[in-house]
Amino acid sequence: MSFLSKEIVEKRDEMKRLETAIDAAWKTVGPEIDLDRLQKFGDEDWSGLDSGQKSIRLEAATTRLNRLRDQVLDGVEKHKQRNGGNGGMIHPTQRDGGQPAQKTLDELMTGDQEIKGWLTGGKANSIVREYDARPSEVLGFGRKVLFQTAAGWAPESLRIPRVIEAATRPIGVLDLIPVYPTGSASVVYMLETTRVHAAAETAEGIVYSESQFQLAEQSSTVRKIADSIPVTDEQLDDVAMTESYLRSRLIFGVRQRLDSQILNGTGVAPNLLGILNTPLIQTVAKGANPIPDAIYNAMVAVQVTGRANPNGIILHPNDWRDIRLLRTADGQYIFGSPSQPGPLNIFGLTVAVTDAIAENTGLVGDFANFCGLFERSGVRVEMGYVNDDFSLGKKTLRCQGRFGFVVFRPSAFCTVTGL
Repeated sequence: MSFLSKEIVEKRDEMKRLETAIDAAWKTVGPEIDLDRLQKFGDEDWSGLDSGQKSIRLEAATTRLNRLRDQVLDGVEKHKQRNGGNGGMIHPTQRDGGQPAQKTLDELMTGDQEIKGWLTGGKANSIVREYDARPSEVLGFGRKVLFQTAAGWAPESLRIPRVIEAATRPIGVLDLIPVYPTGSASVVYMLETTRVHAAAETAEGIVYSESQFQLAEQSSTVRKIADSIPVTDEQLDDVAMTESYLRSRLIFGVRQRLDSQILNGTGVAPNLLGILNTPLIQTVAKGANPIPDAIYNAMVAVQVTGRANPNGIILHPNDWRDIRLLRTADGQYIFGSPSQPGPLNIFGLTVAVTDAIAENTGLVGDFANFCGLFERSGVRVEMGYVNDDFSLGKKTLRCQGRFGFVVFRPSAFCTVTGL
């Protein structure tokens, strides 16, 4: 009995490995041929390659596969010619001088011209062939134990490169607040406490009237908002996305807390003093008025008493729902048809919808001119060792930002209660 050469066997095995890898790659990229999905090719890690590099390597692998198919087919044909046309394998019924044996399944497939054309053509799709042969006619194939995934080769499932975020409150207030840099530990400014204009019509020779202006220095301390997380060296080394994932989460958490402090901070160190806890801001009650009417009353209070121009409204999602679904007596939606996105504004003022503010209370104000967020240092992430981190093989990522927040004119803001 003669066998195929070691070289041909090795090429055949490589061909099978390439076929498996290429088939898996095409299934991964899908009909859209999205090469960004292709993170692994066989045992190779392709996550660090861009789409162009992946395309070049995939084309080279396909070319290599076609070359191997040609070499294997050519080697098999030459081997059969050297061994009397049957590959040197003596059929059992021929050993005793009997009739020529029926072909084995391997011989049927090797001699099939359609299969040869499929192999040499390098087609990506599979081919199905049926042979009319009873088990006794295809020697070596009878009723055997079924090879299946439950007791055979378990399929490999690749994890998609996506993290499904847990539900958390989005940042909604910061978009309304102007941001300024500061290089000090406190935000110091001058507040005009007295402003009396005495300008009047004056006759010749009469003493001029006198106005009165007084200023007082005010300050707001810069506060720190911080967070941290320990992580092992193995986790950082073995998963490329770990550090960027943790950095993004820590940064978001600090900004989310800042978003809440701007509204609800108590002013008791180390808290900032938020708008809702600032003394002397105005308040109007909804009462029996429709919600839009109550909001407009707050706008008027800001204009008349606060001498400011309101440019924003902050509402809880449930309160905005009640506004968005307002209808006329005949059932027409006031804020637009449900088939349309609808405006996120009331009376021309931008609405920030966020559950950072308590339900049933809205806030109207001149955010652009009479409050400000001062950054002593922006949000940054650093990595180092804490306590016995070094000996335990881990590191700690810490995130912090230092901010000051000031409401310059409290009367430029007005809450609407009872929504």
